[in-house]
Amino acid sequence: MITLKDLVTEQQISGRTDIEVIQNFFRLNDMEEDGIDLISELTKSKITKLKMKTYLAKEWICMLPSKYLYEKYPLDVADKLHLLELNYLVNGGELSEKLLQWAKNNISSIKEPDVYFRPLIDYLEERNIKFKN
Repeated sequence: MITLKDLVTEQQISGRTDIEVIQNFFRLNDMEEDGIDLISELTKSKITKLKMKTYLAKEWICMLPSKYLYEKYPLDVADKLHLLELNYLVNGGELSEKLLQWAKNNISSIKEPDVYFRPLIDYLEERNIKFKN
């Protein structure tokens, strides 16, 4: 049996991609059936993630308290706070890298909204990003 470790070592010389190494592992070890089973499990995992994204978006987007943000904050801040909520929901409970970086750089200077999407506040706090007291 050819180990994955051997193929990874060879990868440094051959320049193959990670996916090519994994494919070769299954082919060279006559494990295509295991690979097919793995594809099935990965498909189920991806479907579950997509369902969660859809659920979050359908359930919450229409209920976000955006009116409050636009009444209490300058337009540019309200827009960003609202965009953070939408991005969080559309991405299945995570922020895109760009908006996460914006949050890291700016949230600490913004007073926490009295009305805001609590799961997003928790998500930010887990990453040590906190609104100004």
